Amino acid sequence: MHELLDGLQRTIGVGQTKTCTVTNNDIQPRLIVVKHVVKDNGGTAQSSDFAMSVTGTNPSPSAFRARTRLATAVQIDAGTYSVGETESPDYTASYSADCSGTIAIGETKVCTVTNDDTKASPR
Repeated sequence: MHELLDGLQRTIGVGQTKTCTVTNNDIQPRLIVVKHVVKDNGGTAQSSDFAMSVTGTNPSPSAFRARTRLATAVQIDAGTYSVGETESPDYTASYSADCSGTIAIGETKVCTVTNDDTKASPR
């Protein structure tokens, strides 16, 4: 009988016992959070003005400030999750489809949160 070890074939002698252990490790899911702030009605907020949060199983980070032009990678375990933020009354928030749902082992999802400034109020 022959065994394969480190890509090399080895021989097992009569009466010998050898043990081979194979370890499989799952690939952790990854959630990418992208923040867009639209300022077409006089708004002045920046991405970092919005506190983001991720719920689910072991999200890391689970809370963070969004970064202008940079996505935030969140390590999370498989299962249900959702992305939220502390919303501003001066901005309307919209969330892409991948901002909540389920995420599987080895899967990457991209959540885009867009905040659009509302019309400026007359003074």
